[in-house]
Amino acid sequence: LDYLRDAKMKTLRIELGWGVANSFNNCIVCGSNGNITYDYSPLDMIATQMNNRSMSMYWSYAYNPEPLKYCNNDGIGTPCDIVKWGEMLKNMAAHWKANGLRPAYQGVWNEPDFTGAFYSGDVNSFKPIYEYGSKGIRAGDADRVVGGPDLAVGDSWLVSLLDKIQSTNAPMDFLSYHILGAGNEDRIKPKRDALKARPYFNQTEMMIGELNPYNTTTYHGQTTSD
Repeated sequence: LDYLRDAKMKTLRIELGWGVANSFNNCIVCGSNGNITYDYSPLDMIATQMNNRSMSMYWSYAYNPEPLKYCNNDGIGTPCDIVKWGEMLKNMAAHWKANGLRPAYQGVWNEPDFTGAFYSGDVNSFKPIYEYGSKGIRAGDADRVVGGPDLAVGDSWLVSLLDKIQSTNAPMDFLSYHILGAGNEDRIKPKRDALKARPYFNQTEMMIGELNPYNTTTYHGQTTSD
């Protein structure tokens, strides 16, 4: 972390990997749907070390945590209780606030449009995940920056998702996305145009969550230029 500080880095993004096998923080949210438990200690340690170096976290809340897999046993599936999903993210945000570890950014999910890789549903089934998750974060800490969802494959989800966010008054302080591979630099303009076309997003910032300049035309079986 000292090297990151010396490089003038301000934030560090970590996707939490809930519900996915072999994730180091798989049981930060554990237990059962009727008795959800939290172990914040691994994340508190990271956030504290970051804060001590005048840096802050960007937590990406993903994926389907153990207590909410009871209907599908799918670590990248839709949480089985979407209301509890929102409550869980509310509790996360409230924890950071109460302990002086407020992150710079809190985002909902990671690359949901890479169907089968990081989410097993489609854009319509993902919409409640974003709505309840983002509203939960805002309920846990009204002053924090909320957004997501770190889109990856083209812009096929973009318009539909933005329209749903607007119609439900869900917060989106930032729209995050990934640029994967060479030849995808032109992915910025469609997102800017989609945001500008909707006054609801006049204050929404754009963020590149990952920049991966690998030399391949496919990623998880899908083309990066979709």
